Amino acid sequence: MKKKILGIAVAIVMLFAVAGLAACELDNPTLAEYQATARVDLTNYANSRGQTNFTIENWAVIQGHVTTGKAAIDAAETKPAVRTARDNAKAAVRAVERENNVNNYTRHPNSVDTIDATLENAIRKGFSEEPQIWYIFRYYGTFDGASAVMMGSTENFPGDWELYETVAGITFWYIATPSIIVWYENNFYSLTEAHAQYILTLENLQIIANIHNAI
Repeated sequence: MKKKILGIAVAIVMLFAVAGLAACELDNPTLAEYQATARVDLTNYANSRGQTNFTIENWAVIQGHVTTGKAAIDAAETKPAVRTARDNAKAAVRAVERENNVNNYTRHPNSVDTIDATLENAIRKGFSEEPQIWYIFRYYGTFDGASAVMMGSTENFPGDWELYETVAGITFWYIATPSIIVWYENNFYSLTEAHAQYILTLENLQIIANIHNAI
């Protein structure tokens, strides 16, 4: 009887061991799988920069960085090396200058740029479980993948109020409107949070303030 119980116990332990190993393998991708994920991540990051924001020549430079980055990812022999290759390629892509990004905003401080429909839909879906009632009624631009927006809904905003927010010495005034928020890598941030986490630079904030406070 004891042998039978011992046999059952051993079988149970082996079952849990196999299950644990399977779970470990799911959470621990192979090097090839890790490389594939890194290649996709790099491509998506480059595309998120928006081809229309660059000259033909600079967009070609970005594509060159992606190609070189993918080659470095494939040549990496460890997961840390894969991450380094991906991050270096992202940094190279991020360093490519956009066309007239600052000048367009300073020339037209009272205008709000037209936001890409795909980007707007992503922000609306991220903002609410009912994206159909939300829309972006002020778009202040996208800076290194971070989009500054003000959300509105099909319902009227209640009340009448005046607020202000000061970030890095720059003041943003709000009169009966919501605050500006920042959409970056599928997450929302306040202007203060975005600046504190190095998502928006001081120059980015000044551009946004020039547009916002002039409206």
